[in-house]
Amino acid sequence: MIGRLRGTLVSSESDGAAIVDVGGVGYEVFCPIGALGRARAEVGSEVTLAIHTHVREEQIALFGFPSEIERAVFRTLIGVPNVGPKLAVAILGQIGIDELHRAVQDRDVPRLKKLSGIGAKTAEVLTVQLRDKLPSGGGAAGPAPKSPSTASEGKSKQLHAALVSMGYKPAKAEVAVQKLEPRLAETALADLLREALAILTTS
Repeated sequence: MIGRLRGTLVSSESDGAAIVDVGGVGYEVFCPIGALGRARAEVGSEVTLAIHTHVREEQIALFGFPSEIERAVFRTLIGVPNVGPKLAVAILGQIGIDELHRAVQDRDVPRLKKLSGIGAKTAEVLTVQLRDKLPSGGGAAGPAPKSPSTASEGKSKQLHAALVSMGYKPAKAEVAVQKLEPRLAETALADLLREALAILTTS
């Protein structure tokens, strides 16, 4: 399976479809709208995307994201009943991962219903299915200041959930989280995720 692509951005369509040239091979990648902007990529420039390879029957599709945390959110979304990869990509093209995280935690069904392709029933399902599972981008401001211990505990759960959603066994993910525990409160979740992946690939 393809997990990452680094190459030249050949084309970028308004619907998020893109072609990335890697060593003379052009890969068609479907990205959330705005993802290439977040990756600071322009046509003709180099781009690095975290890839989810979706295999269904005889069809293989590549979905690209500017960060591993955004891919983790995508993989969590497609684990929800009736949310396929195309709808998950559409969701991420309309709402930031921090705002999505807040909407789920607050059970803000009206906010989720504003997303194209999301009806009342699906919005309700998202708030139930994703609660305590959905990692945030680590940049959202909470409703009130948190103590270091509370912040660390919340980030620990988010990091663990992100690793499990990427395919790591819960016990192995917990080992990586424990190794990073002293730095949880002061380090952004995206940086923690990169460090956790490094730990898991070398252990």
